[in-house]
Amino acid sequence: MSIAEKLTTIAENEQKVYEAGKKSQYDEFWDSFQDNGNRTIYARAFQYNWNDINFKPKYDMNITGSLSTSFAYNDITDLASRLEECNVKLDTTNATSFSEFVYLSGITRLPELVTYGATGFSRAFTSGNLITMDNLVLKEDGSQSFTNTFQSCTKLTNIKITGKIGNDVSFSNSPNLTYDSLMSIINALKDYKDTGETRTLTLHADAKGRLSESDIAIATQKGWTVA
Repeated sequence: MSIAEKLTTIAENEQKVYEAGKKSQYDEFWDSFQDNGNRTIYARAFQYNWNDINFKPKYDMNITGSLSTSFAYNDITDLASRLEECNVKLDTTNATSFSEFVYLSGITRLPELVTYGATGFSRAFTSGNLITMDNLVLKEDGSQSFTNTFQSCTKLTNIKITGKIGNDVSFSNSPNLTYDSLMSIINALKDYKDTGETRTLTLHADAKGRLSESDIAIATQKGWTVA
């Protein structure tokens, strides 16, 4: 073996050792942080210093407890894509709280969020960076509350809603909502026709301007005021 070949072999072996060390360090951290995949409560888990470089979860996150401020204040961008790249699922079906879930974070896109275990969404998606919500799956009874849920969502453009909105909800700070997003919201409004009850959907003037009179009538016929 020539000197050049020996040097090449040494370099290759050094790289293998380096990569093995990185993998060992990765496994050690995430095995501990995620309790080998058994962790179910992620309240405050990914606040502040998390970003697209260091957010590399190893295990699926099957939430049975709180997600309060789980992704608040961080610098992760496309959370949905990041989870896909890591081949990790975020199962929120049994999460008990979404309070300030992505509050003031850098997140631009959220994956599907199934919210059957939550009673409301206090400031859950309050962020000036959020653009897309793949699918917000609500309860069918419309019982969940929306307290400042979309406050400061000035960039929110795409949202799909499955299930029923049964309480007052405001998108007053979201001028960029697409027509399809607006209709997804309207079609999700719970029907209060003939009950004597009324609710209010508040939209930004620019977003409301994308709706026709017949679009708005879908909401008003269900007992909703579109403000």
